[in-house]
Amino acid sequence: MSRMRQTIAKRMLESRQNTATLTSFTEIDLSNLLAVRREHGPAFQERHGVKLGMMSFFVKACSSALTAHEIVGAMVRGTEIVYNHHHHIGVAVATPTGLMVPVVRHCEAKSVADLEVEIAGYADRARNKRLGLEDLQGGGFTVTNGGVFGSLLATPMLNPPQSASGCTRSRSARWWWTTRS
Repeated sequence: MSRMRQTIAKRMLESRQNTATLTSFTEIDLSNLLAVRREHGPAFQERHGVKLGMMSFFVKACSSALTAHEIVGAMVRGTEIVYNHHHHIGVAVATPTGLMVPVVRHCEAKSVADLEVEIAGYADRARNKRLGLEDLQGGGFTVTNGGVFGSLLATPMLNPPQSASGCTRSRSARWWWTTRS
């Protein structure tokens, strides 16, 4: 394994061993969102140079939820609870060598279009092995799409010191999240 893959494996094992997790499965109706994508997708791609996907909507929704419920995005440092006033959200990207999670910074200040362009750029860089270490650090929350692997349901792992992560299977309109208790 590469040093990066070794570090990722070590952190995932530490997460599993050192966190108590709770997974909540909630089915939501995304038919209106899918209709917006169908209607505006071609114009969006022409204007921004990337397809209008689902992940930007999920990241924006998570950012809004983190604003409304600050404790979900808080981290524990020693005996202190540290609240994050900026939403640096990791977005899991499947690559030929495994999952990578680049961090989109200041999501609370970005539009869906800004997020989509940035996520697409990170995904391209991840697949072409052009991410730097700084691109993978500093996330306060992570979003992944378990559906790309054909999963019906999945429990997203926590990436310490994060206190929560979310997972979607967008084609079937399912969303779930994991939080550290």
